[in-house]
Amino acid sequence: MRKSFLFLLIVTFSTFPISKDEGVLWSPVIVSSDSKEKESGSEEKTKSDSILFIGDIMLGRYVETIGIREGFDTLFAPLATLFASSTYVVGNLEGAAPKAHEKTPSGGFRFSFSHEALKALSDHRVTGVSLANNHSSDTGQEGYDDTLRKLSELSISSFGHSLFFKKEYITMRVGSTDVSVTGVNLITPEFKEKETILGIKELCEEIKDGALLIFMHAGDEYETMQSGYQVTFARKLIDETCARAIIGSHPHVVQGIEKYKDKYIFYSLGNFIFDQYFSKETMEGLILKVEESSNKLIFTLLPTSSEKSTPYLAEGTNREKILQRIAEASSPELKLSILYGIIYE
Repeated sequence: MRKSFLFLLIVTFSTFPISKDEGVLWSPVIVSSDSKEKESGSEEKTKSDSILFIGDIMLGRYVETIGIREGFDTLFAPLATLFASSTYVVGNLEGAAPKAHEKTPSGGFRFSFSHEALKALSDHRVTGVSLANNHSSDTGQEGYDDTLRKLSELSISSFGHSLFFKKEYITMRVGSTDVSVTGVNLITPEFKEKETILGIKELCEEIKDGALLIFMHAGDEYETMQSGYQVTFARKLIDETCARAIIGSHPHVVQGIEKYKDKYIFYSLGNFIFDQYFSKETMEGLILKVEESSNKLIFTLLPTSSEKSTPYLAEGTNREKILQRIAEASSPELKLSILYGIIYE
């Protein structure tokens, strides 16, 4: 970590914001080893040259009931200003959107979304989604392919697969740095560690001078402390690839942050939109804002709380409590940075 502790205190207590020129939206591009680059999005002026990473998005089951009754737009409305202020928004899409959509019943775990629900993502400036999770193939390969087509129609970039490492990534321009994101799903019997590491190394050769972030779907559900192979493999990604940071999903609760060899592992962002109302932790989440300064990444922590699947930015003591819980599960040297809500690379 190149910033000194003194510098961190000065920046945190100061009301002077990080200075940035107004940026131009660079269209995210998805790059695959077996396809040409595909552009999505449109160029426009934005207030903040940044990426917002959001957690698990599940738009079926009772969330669909809310969407039908009140409109899917209502789920995103409280964060509309935040999303509009950022250049890109990328999340983990936990399900499929087949043409032959059937509503997922209460208690069901094969998540199917309507195309209307996906349109709400696009309408609220979600620019990219990871499909590297254990639900993107819930309706089979045909449903997965339908999801890809609909996302493309909506100018939402996607990457990853539920059953294998798909050697593709999206690239976004943040400040003077090309930030690329790929995804890997460990929650499948088909997961192959060596092949995955090799595939990511090959992506590193393509990305070269850019920054690679890895969306990693791993860990134990509902556990607020990262553990086991989740930790082992995240560290291996840093040891053996060019990854600048690891961003986690799957546990459905926010987990800790580890500083490992001067890189950062955000083990779980928790839920963004879900219908898991049985605990406070499953109704909390973390939005990770990524900015760049002098070719170094800056991570801002934005805790969320949800009410009936609708996320809000956490404020006051609620925000402080969420950050405190994250700090307790994190590397000790990160405690002050986490409590202040900002981590410098």
